[in-house]
Amino acid sequence: TGIGLSGADAGDYTFNTTATAYANITTRDLLVSASATNKAFDGTTAASVTLSDDRVAGDDLTVSDVSATFADPDVATGKPVTVSGISVSGGDAGNYLANTSANATADITAAGTTASFGVGPHPQQYSDPTAFTVTLAPASVGGQAPATTVTFYVGATAVGSTALVVDGDHLSATLSPALLEGPGVHDVSAVFSGTNPNFTVTDPAPDTLTVVAEDARVAYDGGLFATTASAISGAATVSLSATIRDISVITGSGDAAPGDIRNATVSFINRDDNTVIAADLPVALAEPGNSEVGTVSYNWNPDIGASQSEHITVGVVVNGDYARDRADDNVVVSISRPLGLTVDAGGDLMLSNSSGVYAGDPGSLDNFGLRVKYAKRGPLLSGKFSMIVRSAGRDYQVTSNNIAALTVHPGLTATTADFNGHAALTDVTDPGAATVIDADVLLQVSLTDHLDPAAADDIAITCRNRTGTLLFSNDWNGTQTVQQPINEGVLAISTAPQPMTLPIVAEHLLSLVADRDGVGDSSLQGNGTVLPLEYELGGNAPNPFSLSTSVLYRLPEPSVVSLTVYDVTGRVLDRLVDGEVPAGDHHASWSGVDRNGVSRGAGVYYLLMDARSLTGDHTYHARKSMLLVR
Repeated sequence: TGIGLSGADAGDYTFNTTATAYANITTRDLLVSASATNKAFDGTTAASVTLSDDRVAGDDLTVSDVSATFADPDVATGKPVTVSGISVSGGDAGNYLANTSANATADITAAGTTASFGVGPHPQQYSDPTAFTVTLAPASVGGQAPATTVTFYVGATAVGSTALVVDGDHLSATLSPALLEGPGVHDVSAVFSGTNPNFTVTDPAPDTLTVVAEDARVAYDGGLFATTASAISGAATVSLSATIRDISVITGSGDAAPGDIRNATVSFINRDDNTVIAADLPVALAEPGNSEVGTVSYNWNPDIGASQSEHITVGVVVNGDYARDRADDNVVVSISRPLGLTVDAGGDLMLSNSSGVYAGDPGSLDNFGLRVKYAKRGPLLSGKFSMIVRSAGRDYQVTSNNIAALTVHPGLTATTADFNGHAALTDVTDPGAATVIDADVLLQVSLTDHLDPAAADDIAITCRNRTGTLLFSNDWNGTQTVQQPINEGVLAISTAPQPMTLPIVAEHLLSLVADRDGVGDSSLQGNGTVLPLEYELGGNAPNPFSLSTSVLYRLPEPSVVSLTVYDVTGRVLDRLVDGEVPAGDHHASWSGVDRNGVSRGAGVYYLLMDARSLTGDHTYHARKSMLLVR
């Protein structure tokens, strides 16, 4: 329409003002582009995109897609996103031909987590279990957990690891290890492992835990009596020793989590003046492989000065990773100047409950022999101890090289003795190639003479090394060696007082000169005769005898005396003296006839004397043998 004609010759023409023609209008290519949005890991490949296109301005078009996905759900930057199912709608959609797919890139970032950590109870004892607890949220995303395991630490020491488990919407883990750190305030922490890179996993904030000492129990098993080196010396050696036990060993303690008793230290304390005898001594295992029971020992060298005897209260204090400081663990150690003491024994023990590194085999015989005494003249303690132990197919010999202390406790029905010293432990399985295992073994022996020929006497033998480890015990009850009857053999303990040394005798004679009439001098009888300076049971004379024999006994002070005749089976045949006897020299006789008037046959008979002072605390025991011939 609106056709017009112009130009110089336009007037020469007529024309139509309208015309009709035909042409094609084709669809326009529409380029649809996609822009993807970054997202946090959610365990899926789903992506969010924004579409754009190059439409003609003003056209009515709506562009959409069916899906937009990452190739995988894992964390990464610049990850390809594939958009598919692109379509166009709207009033002008027919004028366009759009691409049906597009590509884009986006980041998948790690998912966040939160963690918590706690430990308790506060405070807690060494070796006791303590609950370490941790949580980590979320439990999972898209079926993937942020971590698999947690390790708990006290300081820099790992105390245990455990798996994280699903607990509702979070993961959790609890571990209750025994605390092996000593007393003090310790940093504690939790460290996750097996972490998933699709999560940001941060270890929880650390905490602190206060550890206090574990309870211990003490059983003192050292010397309770000791004698000085001589009658004119105040110096003595006392073997202090104790068994230290973890509280878990005690039945009914309620503590089932033992520690290592070697982490304890022990101090011996003089409670009378609160001075330290020995501090922070190490504890060794009483038995190999049993870390709940230990031993500690120390040779103490007190000096009682000019005193005749002293009684000292000794306490045992446990420190280190354990604690014990109780008055009911105290013992009283008595130290006295010595009498003339002699201990003789020899025989064997049938072992059934031996213990130690070189414990004797059950059912084996432990052969021993010993003689320990204070010399009649001079202050020195001397003696010898030897023992053969059969253990695990080998033979071991223990031979003393020093006797440090001897103590004897006389009684009317039994006399006990204790001595300690040092010995060498030697493997003598091959006599031609004996091997010294330890040249400085600590030796402790206790004995009981029941003063009855028919009764078996008892002995306990303990050997430890310098660290306190138990090497041998003939009968171990878990805390100490107990005495057991001698299987075959003999034991005799003599308690005759030691003769006065020259300075003491000189002082006594001077007192006699100063008091010729004996006034005020209790060592004189009424007739001026000097009383015996010591108890003594003399030998019978004649010996052997056939009709009658006489025995001399001496009393330095009025005493209750029992003088009894026994046969070799231990039966009492006659009691020659039984009652109070004044101080002085006395005689008793026996004609070989028992108290029933029966004449006894030829053989060996024993004469036993027990005396107890009526004016002091002295006691005396001695035994002699007599031979009756017919």
